[in-house]
Amino acid sequence: MMQRSVMAAWALPFCTPIRQRPRGRAGLPRKFALALALAALLGASNSLAGDATQAAEAAAPPAMQARTLLDTTTTWAGQAIEYPQGQARVVALEIELAEGGETGWHTHPFGSFAYVLEGELEISTADRQHRVAAGQTLAEVVGLPHNGRNVGQGPVRLVVFYTAADHQALTEHVPAPAP
Repeated sequence: MMQRSVMAAWALPFCTPIRQRPRGRAGLPRKFALALALAALLGASNSLAGDATQAAEAAAPPAMQARTLLDTTTTWAGQAIEYPQGQARVVALEIELAEGGETGWHTHPFGSFAYVLEGELEISTADRQHRVAAGQTLAEVVGLPHNGRNVGQGPVRLVVFYTAADHQALTEHVPAPAP
């Protein structure tokens, strides 16, 4: 499988990708936390249901703990999660949004899932709002224009896993809805 560089091709004007910057001793706690987040989010995208998720957590080796972060079949707005057609592609980004910053109105043509590392984010559609904070997860809306806004103090940092089809753009910027 071809490895793809996800630099300029995916760069979104509202976020800054964070380079690997280990924290703590050799960066192990952060890498481990991100690995657990990825495992939990991908587990959700593989349709692990409640009992199966609990069984997986119970089967974890004694030296490891597993905690379900997200297990859903719908987005936060209630849309059914569907997989894209064609060659599958998963992209993981660490995104930082400055205090008071906004993403700008945009859509995603496929499912994406986020884990908030730091801060508080409010996501708005034309008719509803949803908030997530550090330690929480989010199943992003699909094909529905939305805007993310940092409503906390300090930056919002999140890891987002995109489940795109190969060669598919991760996001499309759209005009804000009429008031």
